[in-house]
Amino acid sequence: MRLKFGIVFYMILEIITLFTGFYFFKISALFSIIFFVAAIAIIIFICKEYLSHKTLEIPINEHTVPEETQIKYSVAWKIINILIYFILIIIGIFMLSLLYYKKNFDNIFGTIFALAFITFSCIMVIKDIRKISDVIISISNEGIRLNKNPRIKWSEIEQEKIITKYFKNIDSRHQYRQEVNYLYFYHNNEKIEIGIDNLNITNYNLSQYLKIYRQRYNNIK
Repeated sequence: MRLKFGIVFYMILEIITLFTGFYFFKISALFSIIFFVAAIAIIIFICKEYLSHKTLEIPINEHTVPEETQIKYSVAWKIINILIYFILIIIGIFMLSLLYYKKNFDNIFGTIFALAFITFSCIMVIKDIRKISDVIISISNEGIRLNKNPRIKWSEIEQEKIITKYFKNIDSRHQYRQEVNYLYFYHNNEKIEIGIDNLNITNYNLSQYLKIYRQRYNNIK
């Protein structure tokens, strides 16, 4: 039910966004680009959501698993983020164009705000591009490493698993609940959770890797 409602909702949003883009194209081609870029981001998001639920759960061959598996950000998710910041850049340029056509560059506040908008968005795009290669989770025969923190040894890890939390807006009339997945474990009696929905791995495969590396550790300790 969650998947069907989510896809239908975003398809409706996609149609509305495209129609809005075509409507504003007659008025301002620059402003309409905002909606066309948003439409591309929505399409990528729909495909990502659909494929994540339709991916076959194929068991991983333990013998093909290397000594260490590195998990990074999903390229699709990063593209969506970059497109969002690209929209903000266009909004900033559109604001500057309005000031130009109205010959209102004396409006220092408006000019500074638009330039700050563009500068901030460009910086965030550069940061997102650099983060594509960042290793978020590293699982090996020795343990688990999160981001650039020291590796946590298997002997210090307990109850490692994938958990799902559901969040629902209490004001919503629909049954739609947002689903958020986490890598969950205890380290020295401290609960550790890290979101995995934006990473380039499925819940099933990550769960398989946890079992394989844990079993390897148990066999050699």
